[in-house]
Amino acid sequence: MKTILMVLPLAAWVITLPTAMVSCADMSGDGIDSVLWSGSINPETSSYRNPVWEPSLAGGTIMKGSSRFVAISAETQWATGLTYHCPAIMSDELSAWSFSQEAFNAPLVSNPSASINSLSADFAKTVANANYWMFYGYDNNTIGAASATYAQGPYTDMGIFLTAQDLGVSTLRDPFFLVASTNFYVCYTTEAGTYIQRVTIRRGRIPTTSGEPILIAGPNFSDIALYRVSSSQVYLFGNVGDEVHYARASNINGPYLDKSGNDVATGSQGEPFITGSEQYIHPENVQRVFPSSTEGLLYVAFNATRADKPFLNSGFERKPLFINPVRLSDDGWFTEVTRPVEGWTSPLYEL
Repeated sequence: MKTILMVLPLAAWVITLPTAMVSCADMSGDGIDSVLWSGSINPETSSYRNPVWEPSLAGGTIMKGSSRFVAISAETQWATGLTYHCPAIMSDELSAWSFSQEAFNAPLVSNPSASINSLSADFAKTVANANYWMFYGYDNNTIGAASATYAQGPYTDMGIFLTAQDLGVSTLRDPFFLVASTNFYVCYTTEAGTYIQRVTIRRGRIPTTSGEPILIAGPNFSDIALYRVSSSQVYLFGNVGDEVHYARASNINGPYLDKSGNDVATGSQGEPFITGSEQYIHPENVQRVFPSSTEGLLYVAFNATRADKPFLNSGFERKPLFINPVRLSDDGWFTEVTRPVEGWTSPLYEL
């Protein structure tokens, strides 16, 4: 297995914008114009560049580690012929990222030849010496589990958590792992829709299911993520066609409703949340939502596809990582639809 240090720098140039500039035509005939300059604004002091990571973080996940943010990609080849087994990148503030290591350094226990195509990880503080847990998918019919001492890994594979055969379905994919206080949940998508399943986690053991799975989104949704503001305010995000839509609930088990009170588990498409742009299409895979110190301001991490080059030279998908600020209104709905746009984005994230 080869590990290559790859740091993709932000643009090296700096744009300077005038805050005020006054030009006065010379009326006395001495041929000299006067320019009054009152300073400049450096975008890097209040903004950051999107996408925050290129060339791709397809099928990935983001979590808050002990001191830094960690993002882990599904298996990829950023360079042709060099396979990265779930590469991990790190950041202090969500906007500038650097390569860390591969999250896996050994083949999967259950299937050494399998390639992880989706994953989700989170901090499970109550599991001593195995605080970080990951649920990963491969072959669109199997979800496995792994644990680590550090958010960036290396992760120890625990083996198979669930299979499509276990559930009596044809497909099983896109796990999303959520820690809510001392409770653990895994969401997954089948051809019948997306379910939430409570799980029991113990160090050194494969996680086990607890209770029955609950349908929280219909088959028009896929690859969902949950954001829990409080025990009575939870948001569901998921792919609907070529967009990301959302709904909200007063309980983590749902029902998740749109603005008209319709349940996304029974046909509603929810509310638009992220749509494509001219440069980047098919926004997807909401990885996590992070609150800011500014009231009502959140930051959403997701992928989008480069419209003019959807694949890397290696043949793997080109899905850069975007971090976009979004705002909740007083009534609990997002104030506008966001779009993946290349360039300066503001404001900077603050804890």
